[in-house]
Amino acid sequence: MQTVILPRLDEDQKSGMILEWLKGEGAEVEKDEPIAIVMSEKIIMDVSAPVSGKLYKVFAQENVEMPVGQIIAVIAEPSDDPTTVSRFVEEAKRSLAKVEVAAPHKPEEKVLISPLARKLAEQYGIDVTTIKGSGPGGRIVKEDILKAVGELKPEAKAPPRVTTIPLTGIRKIIAERMSSSHLAAPHVTLTMDADASEANKLKETGISYNAILIKAVAKALQNYPIFNSTLEGDQIKQFQDINIGLAVAVEEGLIAPVVHNVEKKTLTEINVAVEDLIKKARENRLSVSEVTGGTFTISNLGMFEVDIFTPIITPGQSAILGIGRIVDKPQVVSGRIEIKPTVTFSLSFDHRVADGAVAARFLQLVKKFFENPHLLSP
Repeated sequence: MQTVILPRLDEDQKSGMILEWLKGEGAEVEKDEPIAIVMSEKIIMDVSAPVSGKLYKVFAQENVEMPVGQIIAVIAEPSDDPTTVSRFVEEAKRSLAKVEVAAPHKPEEKVLISPLARKLAEQYGIDVTTIKGSGPGGRIVKEDILKAVGELKPEAKAPPRVTTIPLTGIRKIIAERMSSSHLAAPHVTLTMDADASEANKLKETGISYNAILIKAVAKALQNYPIFNSTLEGDQIKQFQDINIGLAVAVEEGLIAPVVHNVEKKTLTEINVAVEDLIKKARENRLSVSEVTGGTFTISNLGMFEVDIFTPIITPGQSAILGIGRIVDKPQVVSGRIEIKPTVTFSLSFDHRVADGAVAARFLQLVKKFFENPHLLSP
């Protein structure tokens, strides 16, 4: 004959309760077989039979809080004398009478929930009193809370609304060319600030930034022709002419009219050519020859308040120069801080064609010519 007591499930536990009896009075039980589910303030666990036999008497009601150590049942072993067992049970009942037991809780007022489920409910702001538990004795378990979370946020599962735009025309061509270039050529982008003070002065005479930049790049390319080239198979082919495309935003997308033979043109001639090409581009009047044959491209996003970006190389070329906006920045000049108009250059180049150090020197030279436009004479 063995008594079953309410176990202490955690160190500070003073009381607990039976959530559910898994076996009724008179049931045969095996040693270590779970016969009840008990709960403390922190955890829930099974109570197993200490011996094999018959669950002779159950003292504890479900959902009734009681002190730890309280006798909750008696198991009679086959060899026990029935009279002795009956007498023991009566003594146990009398001892129970001396124990102050809390009043029964109304099951509907007590939320049975596992510690993990309670933590999840707090995390997601779930009202556990609205949840019907699927665990033993109606206990709320983790799966119940996760289900409630999903029901509370149905919009999170809904696919985003979309508007479909067919990829056609110039947009399709641009997409294919840019994807091809980016996949084929390992791009590396270097950035460098340049002082725009002298360019600003020259602009006041009617020469545009774009014309100054085109001429500065052309002068630098004469010193570093590797960036005026294309890679075909296992051969790098350097172009003899310097034809610089200037990316222009038009309604249909981006187009890059080309200023041919820049190395042979004066700054004024380039300025006239650029103005004419931009006007034609925006009026959709460019000829085939004016949009083909480029050997290097400049993309200027400064008018859109962009500071730095990583341009993608035009297919068939080996480098592209991105231009940011001109903004006032502090610069140290002869130990003093001066505020100067500053532009950031972003040079993307094909790393198969040139190394970073060579690209850096090329960019330095572009910067030098831009900062000193008096050096841009043919």
